[in-house]
Amino acid sequence: MQKERIQKVLARAGIASRRKVEWYMVQGLVAVNGKVVTRLGETIDPETDKVTVNGHEVSLFSEKKYLLFYKPRLVISSCYDEQKRQTVMDYFSDVHTRLYPVGRLDYDSDGLLILTNDGDFTYALTHPKHEVMKTYLVHIQEEISRSEISLLERGLLLDGYQTKPCQIHQVRFERTGSWIEVTLHEGRNRQIRKMLETIQKHVLSLTRIQIGPCTIGRLKPGEYRSLTQEEIRYFQFSHDEKKKEKP
Repeated sequence: MQKERIQKVLARAGIASRRKVEWYMVQGLVAVNGKVVTRLGETIDPETDKVTVNGHEVSLFSEKKYLLFYKPRLVISSCYDEQKRQTVMDYFSDVHTRLYPVGRLDYDSDGLLILTNDGDFTYALTHPKHEVMKTYLVHIQEEISRSEISLLERGLLLDGYQTKPCQIHQVRFERTGSWIEVTLHEGRNRQIRKMLETIQKHVLSLTRIQIGPCTIGRLKPGEYRSLTQEEIRYFQFSHDEKKKEKP
């Protein structure tokens, strides 16, 4: 087998993302055939080389899993929480593979989150240049006007950053406020809440209802399903097409 960079092999094996593997290497936690390796350009042969991370031998070949999870509110989108709050991993005790959440979803928001052990897949979904579409159903306390929607759709300055254009559709207005669908091609920390704060709107609930072609369907909070082959190919194809666009 042709040699490949360590971080690519470990990411593909589901050990961690490429960036996290690079951090492990810089910290001196990665060894190949008993020798600590810190040079990021180092290559290995996955079929013959023995790799350890923090003293533990890792399997360089593992079955890839791609799961779509409906995260409930008040659950942390990470593998561990220092405050001992419930995390998404508490819902996967029956899955005997180490999984990692792809991106984040706010603690006080609910909705779709993808988990996988494929580091390359994680990179394809989370890197800003790949612009994976995500749609949210947002319940706000106040009515929202067409002019306010247009202002948000054009993009505005948040925390020194100009947001990219987005799409907003008003679903309905009722006694309890407005329901809107917001589609983003980026995902900065609490972005939708901050956008609505600029026009004095108070968010009552926020649910991510779609990631790329993946929709909630019949999933209920706390439930998950495997991604279909078509969904997996969509993200992989989008990633490959973006790479082809590079000059």
